[in-house]
Amino acid sequence: MTGRPFLPALLGASAALAFEMAFGADLTDTSGASWTWTDVTADLQHNPGVPITVGRTDNVGQAGAAHISAKLGNAAGNYTAGNPLAAFTMRQNTPVRERMTLDGVNWSTRFQGYLDSANPITDQSAKVRWVNVSALGALGRIGGQKKQLRSPLYRAIISSKPTAYWPLEDPAGSATAASAVPGVGPLVKQDNIPAFGGVGPGGSASAADLGSSVAGPGLMILALPPSSATSWRYEMSMLCPDTDAYFLPISIYTAGQIWNISIQISSTNINVHTSFTDGSVRNDVCSGDLNDGLWHRLRFEVSKSGADTTYSFTNDGVSILSITMAGVAFGQPYNLQFGASPAPLSPGSRIAACHVALWQPFAPPVAVNTLTAHTGYAGETAHARLARLCSELVISLALVGTSDATMGPQSVDVPLNLLRECEAADHGMLFDGLGPGIGYQCPSARYPHAAAPTLDMGAPREVATLGPVFDRQAVKNLYAVSRKGGGTATFEQVTGPMGTAALGVEDAQATVNLTADDTLFDHAAWLTSLGTVPGFRYPTVALDMLNSPAKAAGVLGLDIGERITIVNPASKSVDLPPDQIDLIVEGWGETTTADTWSLTLNTSPYAPNDIATVGATAARVDSADSKLSAAFSLSATPITVTGTLPWSTVAGDLPFDIAVGGERMTVTNVAGGTLTVTRSVNGVVKAQTINTPVRVWTDLVVGL
Repeated sequence: MTGRPFLPALLGASAALAFEMAFGADLTDTSGASWTWTDVTADLQHNPGVPITVGRTDNVGQAGAAHISAKLGNAAGNYTAGNPLAAFTMRQNTPVRERMTLDGVNWSTRFQGYLDSANPITDQSAKVRWVNVSALGALGRIGGQKKQLRSPLYRAIISSKPTAYWPLEDPAGSATAASAVPGVGPLVKQDNIPAFGGVGPGGSASAADLGSSVAGPGLMILALPPSSATSWRYEMSMLCPDTDAYFLPISIYTAGQIWNISIQISSTNINVHTSFTDGSVRNDVCSGDLNDGLWHRLRFEVSKSGADTTYSFTNDGVSILSITMAGVAFGQPYNLQFGASPAPLSPGSRIAACHVALWQPFAPPVAVNTLTAHTGYAGETAHARLARLCSELVISLALVGTSDATMGPQSVDVPLNLLRECEAADHGMLFDGLGPGIGYQCPSARYPHAAAPTLDMGAPREVATLGPVFDRQAVKNLYAVSRKGGGTATFEQVTGPMGTAALGVEDAQATVNLTADDTLFDHAAWLTSLGTVPGFRYPTVALDMLNSPAKAAGVLGLDIGERITIVNPASKSVDLPPDQIDLIVEGWGETTTADTWSLTLNTSPYAPNDIATVGATAARVDSADSKLSAAFSLSATPITVTGTLPWSTVAGDLPFDIAVGGERMTVTNVAGGTLTVTRSVNGVVKAQTINTPVRVWTDLVVGL
C-alpha cells in the first residue's frame, strides 16, 4: 500500500498516511502533472512527529509560507545531499508532500511544498543517522525572488519579441539609452541630451523628457536592423503639452520609392508627411489630438498590399489615419529620428516619450496588448491581475471566487509584493501548502454558506477545546484607508459595544492600490467591520482527533475560508455563551505521530462574512436606538419598546429574532411599540430592565 496504516483502530483499516518526495521533478511543469512521487514513508520517524502549518492566524493578517518538518532515517545515506552513492538526488526545491486517506482511495493533501533544507544528524555513537527535512510552500519560493520585475509595458513588449526596442527607462543622469534587443545598438543622442528618469505612464518605470525650458531641439537617432519583411509596426508612448506651442517630428527613413515618412506632431494637428524619391511629397492630416498633457500609446503600421502601400495610424487603439497609396512600392525602414520642441516650454510642461518599439513584420511573434500594458493594467480586477501575474511568473494559481476591486497601475516591485498588492486591494487571502502553487480566496467566496463541519460540544466524543479571549487586541473601530498615489478616507464606528464612544479610538491604517478614490470609504468601513465584532474571540479551536474520529472526514475536507459551527458550547463551560459559535477557518497547525493526530484551527468570527442577500430571511436592518420602555419579568410577553424608528409591521417580515440583554426572542407580531415575542429562544432566562437596548439578532451586513 501507499504510505503506512494510520490509527486503523479509530479511523478504519484503510486509513493511511504517506510522506512523499518528487526527486528530479521538472519544476517548469507548474501543475506537477509530470512529477513522479516516491513514497519515503518507511523512513519517516514516529517521533517527534510531523508538524505542519498552513494559512494565517486571523482575518486581517497575511499567510506566511506553509511549513512542514520531518525526520527521515538515513542509515544508507540516501537523503544526504551530494552523496554519489545515495538512492535519491537531494536538492533544494525538491517537491515534498504529506497525504492522508480514510478509504485507501481518496487522498487529502495535508501539505505540499518544496524542500528548503535537509540537514544530516547522528547520535553520539555516530552509527544512527537521520536527516531533518524542512519544506516550505510556494510562497517561500516566491518570497526568495528579490529581483524587481521590470515595468508592465517592458514585460509586455519584450515578451512579443520585437525587432528593435528602446524602453527609455534609463535612470536619471544616464548618458545613453540602452537597447532591450541583443544586437541592436543603443539610442544615439545629438544636440540637447534628453533628460532620463522622468515620470512615465502607469505601465512604465520612467520616461525620457524630449523638451525643456531651454530653446533648441533635442534629437535622438535610432539605427534599425535590416529586414526582408513586407510590413512593419512602430509604437511609442508619448506625452505632449496641453497649452504650449511645439513641433515634434518623428522621421522614419526607408529604402525604396518612399525615402522618408515624417510623423509631425504639433500643437495644432498630427500630420503624416511622406517624401518620395522623385521629389514629390504627400501630406495626410490625422483625426487625433495629443495635446492634453496626458500619456498616449501611438501605433503606426506600414504594409505591402500587392503593388500598393498601406498606412494605418492609431492613438490609444482608435484609428486616426488609414490610407492606401496605389502603385507605391513598399520600403524597409533603416533609421528612426525624433526630436523635441524648437521653442522653450512653460515651467511644468513636458514633451516625453518611452517604450519605442519596432516589429517586422507587424504581427508580433507573440501576441501582446501594449495599450493595456501602457496603463499598467489600471482597471484590472484584483483576481484578474493575480491570474495574469501568476501566468507571467509561471506559478500555478488556485483561484476561489471573483473580485470587484479594480486595481491601479501595476507597481515595479518584487513578485511577492505584487501579489500581496492584489490581496490588500481586495482584502482576500493568499495561501499555499495545499498544492504545487498558491491559492487565492476572494472575500466573496466567504459569503454565506453552510458550516462544515459542525462540532457539538455536548457530544461525548466531539470535544472542541476553546480558548475564549475577551480583550482589545483585535479591536479596530477607526480605519484610515489611503489609495496609492491618491487620497484617504476614514470610517469610524462610533456606536455599539465596540464603537469609539464606548471604548475610545482603536485605529489602524491601510494603503491599497485602487483605480480611484471613490471606494476608499467602503474599504475603510469593511476593515472596521472586521475589527468591531462584539463578544469573545476564539483565535484557536484545538481538536484531538483521537477523541472525535467521526469528524475525520469533515476535517480532511476542510478548506481555507470554510465556516465551522460549534453548538452547545455552554454544555462544557458555563463561561461560554449559550448560542452557537460561528467561525471562519484561516489556517491550521497539525501534528501526526504513529499513534496521535492533533489539529489546531486558527479562526476568526464568521459574522462579518454573513452578507445579506436579496430575498433572504435571516438578516434584518437594525434599529438605531430601540429600547425597552418598561421592565419585564422572566416570562412576560408582549414587550413594549420605544425609539425613533418603528419596527416593521409587514406580515412578510415576520417572524424575526431580536436580542434583548443577551436573551434571544422571536417576534411574531408588531403593533406600534408592542412586540409579541417568544421568550428565551437561546435558553437565557432573565428579567429585563427598562431602557435595555433592543437589536435584531442577525444584523444586515453589506458586502464590500
